[in-house]
Amino acid sequence: MSESDLLPHPVSLNLSHETLEREYVNVTFDRIADPRWHFRLNLHRDTRVATSEPTPPTAEQPFQSLALFQRRQPVADLEIFGLHLPAEIDPGDWLDLWLEQHQLKTVSSKPTLTPSGLLGDCVCTWDTPQGPFAGRFSALRWSDRIFLLSLRTPRESYAAIADDYFAALGSFRPLEPEPDRPAEPLQSASITTPVAATVTLPASYTLQLNFSEPQITAFTADQQAIPAMPDDPAFGKLTLLLADHALADHPSKAAGLYLAPLLDNPITLHGDEFEQLDSAPPPFGQAWRLTASATFSPPDGQPVACELRCLVLWHDNAWFVAGVLGPTRHAAPIAWMRNKRALEIVTAGVIF
Repeated sequence: MSESDLLPHPVSLNLSHETLEREYVNVTFDRIADPRWHFRLNLHRDTRVATSEPTPPTAEQPFQSLALFQRRQPVADLEIFGLHLPAEIDPGDWLDLWLEQHQLKTVSSKPTLTPSGLLGDCVCTWDTPQGPFAGRFSALRWSDRIFLLSLRTPRESYAAIADDYFAALGSFRPLEPEPDRPAEPLQSASITTPVAATVTLPASYTLQLNFSEPQITAFTADQQAIPAMPDDPAFGKLTLLLADHALADHPSKAAGLYLAPLLDNPITLHGDEFEQLDSAPPPFGQAWRLTASATFSPPDGQPVACELRCLVLWHDNAWFVAGVLGPTRHAAPIAWMRNKRALEIVTAGVIF
């Protein structure tokens, strides 16, 4: 039996209504100075608050512990953290990085795709001087706020506490949910040919019109540094184009409208196989995706390991192709996250 079989990862409530009414209470936590970080959730009656004076996240100190709850039997900690998000990234990608930095082993991951990005949800194990531990970590997002729910318990106790954690996760809500909005401002690119369309992308990318001709229009956008993230280098070139069907009779030829000019640069692409997706973002009918490693070899510098992402979308009116070249996740994780999320926003926000 694998470790993931021994560590349940419930995604629905396995507690009866009677048990929930009898053994759990809805707790409102409003001890934080900033009301945007107030929240409520369901906790077992045996849970106690172990937080004295929590500090809200700020632009200067973006990651803070908001609350610590402790259960006595089985022994477990549930800590809620807050992250002020200055850039558009997927919470699930951020959670993966956070778990790696804390040297936690992910044995089960069940991310959830939402309009606000990919939400993270992982069951992990790790060793401590007190013995082996297990826990579940979930990154939830509201506008520019990420709430991280963090369960920690001795490994032999995890199965007994798994439903307890999901009762908290499934009921968790900020008291001020706010209208859904991006973590950073967005900008629009207006296309007039071959058909009129509008494309949305993060404002932290400088947008430039490359050319606009009767059968094709193309933009490029370069990732810029964000002042609130001075330690994270910016690197990413985003390209988007809209092309008449007459320019390509196959998705690979449509992709070539982006890839051919790109490869005129000192870039080597290590893979060119597109996969057709089961569904396409509205208003498109079909979608094909490429994710491949690449090498950028500047004439006067060392080769740089990169990643290229490209999405080809078919619409009744035209081909839409969007691609981004940037660092690998290992080399520059925040820049990589920003590029990945920017491509998601671009391909999900096309309006004809």
